[in-house]
Amino acid sequence: MKNKICMGIWGMTNLRDRFNINGFGEEMSVLDRIKAVGKTEDVDGIELHVPTEIDEKNAKEIEKVLKDYNLQIVQLCGHTWTEKRYKFGALGDTDLKVRAAAVERVKWALDMGSRFNVPISVLWPATDGNDFPLQTDYVGLYDCYVDSVRQILDHLHKHKYKTKVCIEPKPFEPRSWIMMGTTAAALSIVQEVNDPNFGMNIDVGHSLIAKENVEDMFSLVLRARKLFHTHFDDNDQQADCDIPPGCANFIRLVSILYVLDQQNYDGGFAWHMTYPWPQRPPGLVDQAFDELAKRWLPILDYGRDKGVVLSYELHPGSDLFDGATYERFLEAVDGHPAACINYDPSHFLLQQLDYCQFIELHGDRIKSFHVKDAEFRPSGRVGVYGGYEPWAGRAGRFRSLGDGQVDFKRVFTLLTEAGFAGWAVLEWECCVKSPEQGAREGAPFIAQHIIEATEVAFDDFAGGKADIRTNKRILGLA
Repeated sequence: MKNKICMGIWGMTNLRDRFNINGFGEEMSVLDRIKAVGKTEDVDGIELHVPTEIDEKNAKEIEKVLKDYNLQIVQLCGHTWTEKRYKFGALGDTDLKVRAAAVERVKWALDMGSRFNVPISVLWPATDGNDFPLQTDYVGLYDCYVDSVRQILDHLHKHKYKTKVCIEPKPFEPRSWIMMGTTAAALSIVQEVNDPNFGMNIDVGHSLIAKENVEDMFSLVLRARKLFHTHFDDNDQQADCDIPPGCANFIRLVSILYVLDQQNYDGGFAWHMTYPWPQRPPGLVDQAFDELAKRWLPILDYGRDKGVVLSYELHPGSDLFDGATYERFLEAVDGHPAACINYDPSHFLLQQLDYCQFIELHGDRIKSFHVKDAEFRPSGRVGVYGGYEPWAGRAGRFRSLGDGQVDFKRVFTLLTEAGFAGWAVLEWECCVKSPEQGAREGAPFIAQHIIEATEVAFDDFAGGKADIRTNKRILGLA
């Protein structure tokens, strides 16, 4: 798993607390902080806040520094907790004027973010909550917050912004009890709002001080397909110290990374650049495939030496997902004889790729075959990418054999013509039919389609040995 790394710059200057209002360090300008990040190895982006770190006055200067250091603003947040008016709340405040000001602040961040193509904007309900019992209208707090979120998302959709808006839960600090203080509580609000651009940012440190099983929370949000962003830090589970990840809870960090990798959270070198915006820099994809080749070549060599081939199953979400990406990989491994293909027509149908011509192009490399059906029925709501819908609501769905749109008569014919002599393996996935029925129907379905390749031409009865004299006579040459 290789993820892009970004840094927040708010902790890189003179920080103050209530015991030392003068701070413990030296002041550092926003531009200097961004430059310092740009000089840090393997860091690709930064996180900023409107208006404390970026506004219309310094946006052009920041734009130039970002370009100079090849950085991107990954997350742009509207500051709704650093001013006196937000002392008792912001997006959830029962005071309409305060709440309206907070909503406008987030809209400002979205507007500024559109200028820089920022993918994420975080909502942190820092002052929305209470310090003492009966200090707030508990139900009203949630009603107000949800209403504010809907206003923000209406603004986002009205302007056709692509930004994902995320709630970042934290149990306490600055309030004694911050609303939605746990991952599950925040996720319940995300699911109530039910907007494809509204999800979660899990801050590892916040989850730790909430005494959560952090990897379990990651699993919960990933399962809901609502993990849009992450903050990695660490602490002793007593206070939000923001120390580097792994310093206090190393094994837990490993567990979290395992869960992310298991769920293919940005799991490839290049998949996240399929439709990049901003445009990817020149040579990036070539470098990604060079890295893939570097890792696979020793395994391919070992397979060749043992008389074994590796069949790559081309699948969206992986770096090899269609004919072009397979060809790019094959070139990177110098046409290695062990770099072959596991053919699954359903994966291609869901991409709207010509799965029959693929056999004609790469039949000699197909060494295994998953017999799986699929259908693609687009609408005005969903297409190839599925709109984050569950399987039943997507345009592209895997189906039991014979219930989908794959032309298996043509597929089996082309594989036979290509000389394929491997197994036809039933792979069942269907959101409609039971697996038991799928198995009962699938096995005979495959048996009916298997072709016994003929060893003679169908019109051999008219054949015979070549006779030059006879042929010349037929041609009128004798």
